[in-house]
Amino acid sequence: MTKIKSQFKNIKHLIIFLCFGLFQFTESTYGMNEECGFTEEKSFLQVHTSSDAINRVARSHIYDVDNMNEGMFLYNWLILGPFPNCDTCQPTSFRHDERCSGFFTDYLQTSGGEKNCRPDSGDVVSVPKLNIKHSWKTYQSKSKIINLRNIFPESDQIVAYAFCQIYRSSEKRIGLAIGSNDGIQIFLNGEQIHLAHPARGRDVRRDDDFISINLKEGYNNLLLKIENGYGEFGFITRLVDLESPLADLIKTKGQPVVLSRGDLRAVFIDNYAFGENHHSGYNGIAALRHTAHDSNLFVPFYAGFNLEHIFSSDSLVQRFEPRRNPMSLKKISDTEAILHQPTTPISRVESWTHFKMVAPHYIDITFRCIIHSDDFFQNNQAGLFWASYINAPPDKKIYFWGRKKNEDSYKWIEAWSPAHGVQSTHIGEKDKHIFYTAPGFNVVLANHYSEFLFKDAFYYGRFHQMVFAYLFSTQDNQTIRFSQSPTGGGGPNPAWDFQFIIPEYEVGKEYSFKCRLIYKEFISPEDISEEFKQWQEQE
Repeated sequence: MTKIKSQFKNIKHLIIFLCFGLFQFTESTYGMNEECGFTEEKSFLQVHTSSDAINRVARSHIYDVDNMNEGMFLYNWLILGPFPNCDTCQPTSFRHDERCSGFFTDYLQTSGGEKNCRPDSGDVVSVPKLNIKHSWKTYQSKSKIINLRNIFPESDQIVAYAFCQIYRSSEKRIGLAIGSNDGIQIFLNGEQIHLAHPARGRDVRRDDDFISINLKEGYNNLLLKIENGYGEFGFITRLVDLESPLADLIKTKGQPVVLSRGDLRAVFIDNYAFGENHHSGYNGIAALRHTAHDSNLFVPFYAGFNLEHIFSSDSLVQRFEPRRNPMSLKKISDTEAILHQPTTPISRVESWTHFKMVAPHYIDITFRCIIHSDDFFQNNQAGLFWASYINAPPDKKIYFWGRKKNEDSYKWIEAWSPAHGVQSTHIGEKDKHIFYTAPGFNVVLANHYSEFLFKDAFYYGRFHQMVFAYLFSTQDNQTIRFSQSPTGGGGPNPAWDFQFIIPEYEVGKEYSFKCRLIYKEFISPEDISEEFKQWQEQE
């Protein structure tokens, strides 16, 4: 024991050492995905302390950035919480707004307040009015994502704090890139430098918020305040050299590409937030307008032709994988843009979506993908799912030429799903693939079938005096299925969706389909049928 004591310079370090088993958290990545970035992780962590192992644990939340790599993730923090966020909110009606009183309450007043916070592991914070007393605890993460739900299992409607110090031998301006679930406030050296509080919350995604910060000489105090509504809870942080290519890449995220042709004006987007309304995660076409109708076809918060899910037979451990992992968008001409998603971490699918505006009222789309591994997919089948969230149309039905399964006569089908996940998917009469899904499969729109079969691969919906139509063309034995939800976009906003099914896929092989979107003034169902025939002849 004498030998151990000699390693400590003061009694405080001895207490930290003896109590470390109580103070330290360990972390797994259940429910959150860490592999969601632009570049491969590099060796990055430098702790500005002595080489003593015990001291490294006690001070592991201090980072030396004099020799910072291009992208330096912060794994180790002091964590404090939980504190109440909103005691009266309910999951069905919850919004991140002024009712989240905890997010705007300074729970650190008894220790100098949020702007003067400089804690050590073990320091106690009290909130006498709420009879709350918590201590700052050392947290060393194995994942880039700090999964606060592992620390606070009862994490709905709570607030937590995270603190670290950043050391510089001289003043320097760098980039701070953060993603959080849900809202976040950031304080640096006594000043609030950032606040994000999206009304509908958000997933933890790398680099959602990118702030240029000024580090002073010496130790810089970085405090995060993260709030949660319901479900997953956490954050991811990295420091970025502002002169690096990585910084340039991050700065371009969330930058829409606006293209106009003929009667149409379209706003294409990757899956980062932009502007005041568009939420992170939603990709594809953020807005579509026609000269004959002034409002956006799609719900402003969301998007159309939005890649939602990659699925197979089992329920998804992580739903909305394409939403959660970065995409990049590039304008390639005055009428064209391409959306690329690198290989996703779970399903291992890489994809490219090429958009081309065609006068007078078309968007031609070519989608390509490669499945790089078969570890995720079961029963030699793969499915991809797209959603288009329509902006409160008076008529929520979709229309296609088809028949009932037990009938021979064809007619225009007015397809209506009475509730989300009920009679939600319509298959083609030539679609003979039985896509097996396990009991309790959680992409409910994909495997709840209607009584209808469509004859040709096109359908349309009505938007006021306009019509919005999908025309599809596939190769080999791949197939398209139509899907819909009466409330997929929330309340009065239906989702007009589709699936791309790849049976008997091969790893490393490229698969593709083509699609033409039509948005114009409605004439008749027969007009859309004629549009499909003419497009087929062109193809």
